[in-house]
Amino acid sequence: MSDSVEAEHDQLVAQFQAFTGQENVDECRETLEAHGWNIEMAVQDALNEQEGKAPVYGHLHRQSQAETSGESSPPPVVDDFPDDGGPGLGAAGLRRRNPIAPGPAAGRLGLGLERALQPANPSWWQWCVSWVTSPLRYLGDSAWFLARFVLGIVTGAGGQGLVPVPDPEGDVLRFAESFRQKYGAAAANSPDFLVSSYARALRRAKEEMKFLLVYCHNENNQYTDTICQQLLCSPGLAAFINSNMLVFGVGLDSPEGRRVGAALRAWGQPMLVMLVHRGGSLTCVDRISLAHGVATVDEILVRLMQVVETHRTVLTDQQQQRQRIEQDRLIREQQEQEYTESLRRDKERDDRRRHEEEAKLQLLQAKEDKIKEQERREEELRERRFLASANLPQEPELADAGVVRLSIRLPENTRLERRFLASQSLAVVHQFVFSHDEAPAKFTLQTTYPKRDLVTTGGDVQSIAEAELGPAAVLMVRDEDSDDEDESDTEER
Repeated sequence: MSDSVEAEHDQLVAQFQAFTGQENVDECRETLEAHGWNIEMAVQDALNEQEGKAPVYGHLHRQSQAETSGESSPPPVVDDFPDDGGPGLGAAGLRRRNPIAPGPAAGRLGLGLERALQPANPSWWQWCVSWVTSPLRYLGDSAWFLARFVLGIVTGAGGQGLVPVPDPEGDVLRFAESFRQKYGAAAANSPDFLVSSYARALRRAKEEMKFLLVYCHNENNQYTDTICQQLLCSPGLAAFINSNMLVFGVGLDSPEGRRVGAALRAWGQPMLVMLVHRGGSLTCVDRISLAHGVATVDEILVRLMQVVETHRTVLTDQQQQRQRIEQDRLIREQQEQEYTESLRRDKERDDRRRHEEEAKLQLLQAKEDKIKEQERREEELRERRFLASANLPQEPELADAGVVRLSIRLPENTRLERRFLASQSLAVVHQFVFSHDEAPAKFTLQTTYPKRDLVTTGGDVQSIAEAELGPAAVLMVRDEDSDDEDESDTEER
């Protein structure tokens, strides 16, 4: 829910309290929620219950919701609070329904709180008259309520109509500044008033599980200076209040003050009201009227101490329960964090293991590819050697003219000997050496003395005679691949 909607609901709760005089904030909120936050219906049903009548609008609203959702809702229940005369009966034999002091809002709306008392056992003719006139009375009350309600919106009657308070925090701040300016040095010993709206003060007291002391300030009361200087500015009382509760103060002449005064039934009188979190809601547990003079500091202090002592156990239990809930929440969060961290570590381990396996597979694949490439090259080399051997000219006889005998030493000290014609090209010699399996795949023929390379490939190939290889000569085979590897090793070093 957004802050604007929450603030609007807080204002509706305060207005509902002003009209009905109910003090329990959570019960007021539940009533408004049951009526779809329609304050006209909620106030009418609340006042009907106070008069001993069954609620109408709430039942219709729940019935409408049930029809929409396809569910059936139970009929409304009206409870009668017992009074001094026994269960459900007053001392005068009259039935009472949550009797409250009529507030200015009720009088302004003309809803007739004077009819809150009804005969306990009406006669048969009274039942008949009531049955016949009830529709007319209901229509008349509804019309009068709506007319007064619209008039209150338009005129803002008495400053306490349904017009929202424009600046509640500003009203509270102006009261605090006026208090400090008027009472000067004595104000330094006053309690630490909250500078926030009344709705925010209620939420803070509920969240922090603390007592909330509300001071309703009336500037026009003859005892106001005495209340502020001797009571509120007492160091001992202020120290007790600051250490045991939150304190909220507001002037009753401001819009926020009038709303707070109506909600707490101060009715323009200077008053101290103690609120405490009990049963899941903030409830008024003590109201000290200061309209006719102020008691001594000790008397007020003793009264506040009694209230704190009476309700401290319940408040402490609720604080401990909230602490247990918070601890459970923290434990769950820690467990969730540990579980998340465990999942993260497991994922990292699985990823690392997968990467290692992928690296091994890539290495094995590279080795396999290298082996296959080597096998392909060897197979290709064997085919080339076979073709070289097959295409080699026939070896001449020793008695033939121009025969040259060559002795060729391979890198592995293997010797090859063969007869060639002096007119044949050195390429034939190269082809002869290449056809042997022991010969390198890439090599160069060299003479022994003087040492020189013979060109056996390309366009400048000489014949054996042109290379001045006599009737007999010794040649050496230099492995070019081995030379390349030696040069690479040298560069790496």
